[in-house]
Amino acid sequence: MLSILSWNTQNSPANIDISLHCPEAFDIVALQEPTRTSHVPASALLNYHVVFTDNGTATYIHKRHPTHSWSSSSTAFSTTIHFGSVSVTNVYRSGAIPVLDIVTLFNNLPTNTPHVVVGDFNTHHPSWDFFGRETQDSSDLIAAAGRARLVLVTPPGIFTWEPPGDRHSSSRPSTIDLVWASPSLQPRHIPAPRDLHGSDHIPQLTHIQHTYTPSPAPTRRWREADPDAVRALGATLITTPENLTDSAAIDRALTDLHNQLNEIASATVPSRTPGSTAQPPWWSSVVYDAVISARRARRHRHDGDAAKERYRDAVRDRNRAIRQAKTAAWRRFVDELSHGSSALWRLAEWGAKPPDAKYQSRAVPPLDRDGTSPATSIEEKAAVFAAKFFPPAPNLPPSGPWRGPRCALEGLADPIDDDEVRATLNRCRSWNAAGPDGIPYGFLKACGDPLVATLSVIFNACLQGGYYPYRYRAGATVVIPKPGRSPAALRTAGGWRPITLLNTIGKLLEKIMADRLASAAEVAGALPEGQMGNRRGRGTESAAFLLKELIQTAWGRALAISLMQLDIAGAFDAMPHECLLGILVHLGADPAALNLIGSFLDNRSTYLIIDGVSTGPFRLRCGSPQGSPISPILFIIYISTLYHHLSNIPGIQLIGFSDDSNIVAIAPTHAGVVRLLEEAWTRCASWADAHGATFAAAKTTITHFTRAHSPLTTSVRLGPVLQPPTETARFLGFYFHRKLTWEHHAREAKARAARAAGALSGTGRMAWGTRLEKARLIYTMVHRSILTYGSVLFHKPGDIPLGPARTMSSTQHDMLRLLAGAFRATPAHHLEAELQIPPLHLYMTYRSERSLARFKNNGTLARVRAASAAVAGLQRLPCRQRYRRPLEDYHRQYSRDLLGAGPAPDRKTLSKHLNERWQQHWLHQESARLSRWSSAQGHRPSNCSELPPRLRTGRLPAPYRGGNTPKHISSLVLQMRTGKIGLNDFLFSRRVPDLVSPLCRCGSGRETVFHMILHCELYDRPSLSTEAAVRRALDEPDEAARLARWLLDTGRIGYLTAAHRTHDGRPGQATTN
Repeated sequence: MLSILSWNTQNSPANIDISLHCPEAFDIVALQEPTRTSHVPASALLNYHVVFTDNGTATYIHKRHPTHSWSSSSTAFSTTIHFGSVSVTNVYRSGAIPVLDIVTLFNNLPTNTPHVVVGDFNTHHPSWDFFGRETQDSSDLIAAAGRARLVLVTPPGIFTWEPPGDRHSSSRPSTIDLVWASPSLQPRHIPAPRDLHGSDHIPQLTHIQHTYTPSPAPTRRWREADPDAVRALGATLITTPENLTDSAAIDRALTDLHNQLNEIASATVPSRTPGSTAQPPWWSSVVYDAVISARRARRHRHDGDAAKERYRDAVRDRNRAIRQAKTAAWRRFVDELSHGSSALWRLAEWGAKPPDAKYQSRAVPPLDRDGTSPATSIEEKAAVFAAKFFPPAPNLPPSGPWRGPRCALEGLADPIDDDEVRATLNRCRSWNAAGPDGIPYGFLKACGDPLVATLSVIFNACLQGGYYPYRYRAGATVVIPKPGRSPAALRTAGGWRPITLLNTIGKLLEKIMADRLASAAEVAGALPEGQMGNRRGRGTESAAFLLKELIQTAWGRALAISLMQLDIAGAFDAMPHECLLGILVHLGADPAALNLIGSFLDNRSTYLIIDGVSTGPFRLRCGSPQGSPISPILFIIYISTLYHHLSNIPGIQLIGFSDDSNIVAIAPTHAGVVRLLEEAWTRCASWADAHGATFAAAKTTITHFTRAHSPLTTSVRLGPVLQPPTETARFLGFYFHRKLTWEHHAREAKARAARAAGALSGTGRMAWGTRLEKARLIYTMVHRSILTYGSVLFHKPGDIPLGPARTMSSTQHDMLRLLAGAFRATPAHHLEAELQIPPLHLYMTYRSERSLARFKNNGTLARVRAASAAVAGLQRLPCRQRYRRPLEDYHRQYSRDLLGAGPAPDRKTLSKHLNERWQQHWLHQESARLSRWSSAQGHRPSNCSELPPRLRTGRLPAPYRGGNTPKHISSLVLQMRTGKIGLNDFLFSRRVPDLVSPLCRCGSGRETVFHMILHCELYDRPSLSTEAAVRRALDEPDEAARLARWLLDTGRIGYLTAAHRTHDGRPGQATTN
């Protein structure tokens, strides 16, 4: 049986909460006119999957139905949930939707499958209306229902909408919420639970005959295992194998090992059995009493005007109780996460997503197919994904002459000892997603030395025999949506990314071989200089820095320069095994290691997991699985031949990052640049034909860099495609404008930071939320990194913010006020000093200096100088302007230690320079502030913090330390120290309405923190006698918290009193004299 609740909630969050947390736990909750905010669905996610649309409907599917058992589709006024052969459609017909649109919906329903259509039809007809009213075209609706073989389940004459007044008002009740269903489903109309009220519409509950998919099987709670128990049992059960002379012996040893690990897990790891329904965390006795009171008042609402008013008051009280309970539950949840839980990072990441992305279903929608109907079943979707992700092996022509370096990759076949296995295992993240066997790295770590010794023996046997165990060649591939894709893009296979989950023991061997292969390739010089991805000491900043210097050097030599960004289709998935192994042979790989890598690639298979259902297996005839640690270095070696293929074209520079390949063309004229790009594309196409790759010309982007007022519009011919240029190139997360200006990049960074600020506001305010220490950590590690990413490219050092730093500094100020609980009037330099977070423009200078020091140590600056020299050699005619030296701008703006000879300054030295600049900046800002204040107010402002403060980046200052300090206390301590606090002196200075004086109620002076603690006679004051003693007390964590609580007990800080009472569990009031 399937239970379907249909209800127009009239934009009431409380009605939604009540319907989703009924004891009946309906299978489908079809709501019309739901409240669409970022907070409503949060509690619903506890028990329900949600499908939100912009057509006035929201449909919730209980989590007892796995996502693979249903799919969804929508129109302008309806949402349909497909349960196998049964479909349930949720309809909302507003005044703008004609009845004929619903008639069309009925006409399009297949007659060979059963259907249920529920919702608010806003339509009258004598067949169901008690008063015999009829809406235009309603007869066509009945005729269409007959053609669709649907019957009306709603009893004729039953009222589904009542006017807000009593039953004797001028408006008459009506039947506009209807349920239609196929007779084969044996539908039954059931009276709705009495708790479902608060809307003018009456909920409709229907039961149909349908079997739902059972809940998933129990899983193991790996994180709750006792490491000591695992280690003790592992020392007893795990045995080291012997005589591993062939592949069969290795497979037997691994079978025994997995049996031993499963026995250990069964004894030490608890199991998790999914429950059917979870109680919402906000449900309490207060909410229960409010619900009962509203139900009781509803039964008597027609007894007169007073009873009707009591019912309205009861509904308002119920809604208020639910709202307050949910708010309190959310704040408790955030507060619990502040005590060192790693879930706080996931919460911050979740909060930074756009509102629609937070609650979107992860179910795969119907996928478009060429020339046929969309793929709707799991098998059909798997076929579409398999065609995209698992291509057939290409037919390669005979290999041509080798154009790469001749070298020897040494050390690949050296014996694997226990220390190497242990070190590699310790570098793995303990609770990363495991493979088909479900064993995570954390469990392997807990098994200790016996497992390490066993694995070293097995790995050595695999290496010597050139055999990769067959049980580790099977993976499970899950598809995840690519970020930022539109709903239309998610209906294609290209909108999803395959991630292969592999068994952790096999990945451990892959990590060891990947580290050896990367180290050997670096030592032998087998990798091209332009490849920056997955290599030690290089990264996205290095690649972008090189591109910027190439552009500026070309301009300085009066040369034309353009960028072509290639798009390799499939990349990892389409890498031919034969071609890759041939390249490794030319590079001198050891035969044993070569055989092991060949065995790793050969005869692989994977299952596709779509909406929780495993399909397949599918044979992998080419490529290396995304998710394998060795795949990145194998791909870099594979694509290195492209770099060698293009290296002999004068004026071509290549900058790559893994599968992102970028060709920079430089020539004396713009026409010459276009010819270079077309020649490079021709060579890329010939390389692709010989190596089984495919370049998508339509997705390749061209950018002509020029400082001219008007952009260059010359298109580049890429085979049959004439590709036009773009003005801005998105290069590894940076936005390179053709004029090399950074406004676009700054806008994008600020937009991302704004979403991050939304996460901060959702997890804390002045009176509640994430503890200050944790909120500051999240800001410095996550949000500030968004703003300062790649600052070495665009930041201009100076005493004041310049360029993008000027616009980004205001974003930091807003975030700091939010996380610290400060008023907007708090000076930015005070706030930064209190939190020990330097001004953004000074921090960006520090980040730029660190980047330059890193570039100097890892050879990036040397590569830039070499590339600039190659560009200078392209100049044919002298230009009128002075030639630009390599790194000239940085020589002018930064110290000689960063760019000249000798070692680069270390991080400690750069931090010291930052603190010195910060101190000078703070003194200048404070002097200017005091001058402005004295001229405007005629007296010195009140400030209880140390002046001048000790400015050092690093830990939070002492007054705010301590994980047990509630948010409202830390907010008040900061306000007391800065003087920007809700007392009369500050409020009067801000011209708060109805406040006529800055004096304290005692009348003896301005109401400041100093006055309240030292002079006010209205309260029992703390035992402090001087302003210096107050400052010393506010510098100590315990004393500062004690003074904050005393000030709250006076009742003068009304905006934090409720939080203080709620947290302490007492009314609390300071003693008055």
